[in-house]
Amino acid sequence: MRWLALLFTINVVLALWHWSGERQLKAGPKYQVADNVIELSVSPLGSGCLLLGPIFDEGVAQQFDVRLRELNRRVALIKRDREKAPRYWVYYGPFGSYAESLKEHRKFRDEGVDNFIITQEDLYGALSFGVFENIDSAKRMQALMQGRGYRTSIRNIFKFESRWWVEIEAVDRGAISNKINDIQYDLGLALEMREFFCKTVASEKP
Repeated sequence: MRWLALLFTINVVLALWHWSGERQLKAGPKYQVADNVIELSVSPLGSGCLLLGPIFDEGVAQQFDVRLRELNRRVALIKRDREKAPRYWVYYGPFGSYAESLKEHRKFRDEGVDNFIITQEDLYGALSFGVFENIDSAKRMQALMQGRGYRTSIRNIFKFESRWWVEIEAVDRGAISNKINDIQYDLGLALEMREFFCKTVASEKP
């Protein structure tokens, strides 16, 4: 019995020693940053930036860029293209030769149907019956020509609208805001003004 008591005592002592050591060495909770979190940090200069725009005229954008550079700040002109709603081109042809295109053009003109000969490379020699803002109008024209016995086609025309934004370094926004507004006034502009850390402006998509 004494051996059993001694063995029990030793086990208790070892258990208490192990628990005490584990408590001292136990690390605090660990926190992980999710993979999709983007760290926002300032540029090496430790400065912020302003993004000004949009400007729809390239010439005006360039003038604005030049005037801002007079403030002795880092300036960048950024161009963005945005797709506008498509238009729809109704056409007939193309034909085997320009002479045949001209013959068909005159025939339709004599019948009172407005048309012109397309000179665009992939449709060269075809006859255009108009470019329409919506698909329903284009289909009505196509149906009208179908009723006359002519099988026309419709092509989507995609058009892009360019916009310009100007990025300017603004360590002290308050000191240059009035100057920027004066330049805008001189050029007849009233632009949005967004503030960013400089490092993040390059990826901005206005």
